[in-house]
Amino acid sequence: MINCHNTPAIIYVHPKTPMLFRCMLPMSVPAIINRISYPVVGYYPDELRLVDLNKVKIVLMDIHWYLSLNGALELAAYIKEKRSKIIIIAGGLTASLFADILVKNTPIDYIIRGDGEIPTARLVDELMNGKNIETIPNLVGKHEFVTPWSFKLSQEEINFNKYYDINFFPSFKHDTYKIHKFNSGWPVSIFPYLMSFRGCPVDCQNCVGGMSEQLMQFKRGPVFRTAENVKRDLEFLSDNKSITFANNHIDYVAFYEDKDVQSLFSRRYRLRIQHDFIKVPQKNILEMFLNSFSGGTIWFSMDKYHSTSEIIENPEKLIEAIKIVKSKKSYYPLIYYARRYLKANKEYRAALKYVVKKTNCSLYYSDFFWGDAPLPNKEGNGDMSEYARCMAMSQGQGNKFKAPKLLANGGLLVDRFLPCLSIPIRQLIYKCQNNLSLSFFK
Repeated sequence: MINCHNTPAIIYVHPKTPMLFRCMLPMSVPAIINRISYPVVGYYPDELRLVDLNKVKIVLMDIHWYLSLNGALELAAYIKEKRSKIIIIAGGLTASLFADILVKNTPIDYIIRGDGEIPTARLVDELMNGKNIETIPNLVGKHEFVTPWSFKLSQEEINFNKYYDINFFPSFKHDTYKIHKFNSGWPVSIFPYLMSFRGCPVDCQNCVGGMSEQLMQFKRGPVFRTAENVKRDLEFLSDNKSITFANNHIDYVAFYEDKDVQSLFSRRYRLRIQHDFIKVPQKNILEMFLNSFSGGTIWFSMDKYHSTSEIIENPEKLIEAIKIVKSKKSYYPLIYYARRYLKANKEYRAALKYVVKKTNCSLYYSDFFWGDAPLPNKEGNGDMSEYARCMAMSQGQGNKFKAPKLLANGGLLVDRFLPCLSIPIRQLIYKCQNNLSLSFFK
């Protein structure tokens, strides 16, 4: 229960979205919040009815994924209706892209563009002390207020960040630990996400995280967290008995030097892992990796650009890697592929069928969301038509996430009440998808 008598002057609110789980935060939110020198408490929107907003001076919110857009604007309107003097600050990829539109047409007061570590902490500090904010970088505000976009994340800053302290957000921590407690061995895409770099070093097509898009939207290329820090992160998470798995959707193994990889996997962690390999690793590296965790899901791509191209991965090399994973009984390999290439490219289709025939590996088609994410114009901004399209999707129009959300939350119920059936059911779902995909595109 929230004690409104202890409401701090600064709160963070995570907007409602149609995504799989409410406890899905952008990866860098904890690091940004933990840099602020004032106490900050996190809430979900439905908890605000128990918060004394008369005591609040600043509200922070993320608008990172485009699916957060409508929920964020509803939240901003609610906050201003209750207390108009509250200052609302937003950040994230989508907020940055539509910064001008948001400050001109919504109740949001300031947008932090690009990387938010330094600008957010400084803006909060100066506002709380009534000081001039004109020297703070990366800001867009009302009445044409703009400061130079001069702060870009450095390796020193990403190494300093504390990504895994979530004590500021009690309900999020409760939700997260509850999912971990009942997890049956198939990691779920929630906190913690391993942060090995920001800005993907692979120039994938159709991806807002790709290298070209990062250069345009964040004014920088990829920034790596050192392997030493990633190892400390894994040790920290492994020592937390409330955490049972970790997610790695951005593959660091492919980009660290061999000596760093060997150091990372020189010990065993008390964690299951969900890991996406951007490219098939060497056999000895894969063995070391698998021996360092207690199980989980290992994802491979059918092509050399993380399922976004038709440049096919070496099928024999892929088959060998999948067989190694399958030999470890606590691991479950899967293959990303693009359904549009399966349909249009005979060579691609033949290679995928061959790999599945040799390994009986489960498939996951990753192109169902291509074209959804907002993309910048030549000036690096999102225009009004893109804004309207993203707003419509965040309101649920043509909501392609409805069925996956039902399945994901159904999976949590099975994890809790029928854990022995959890993994077999997931495997059956993927097997059915295999049969449908490969038979439909003959």
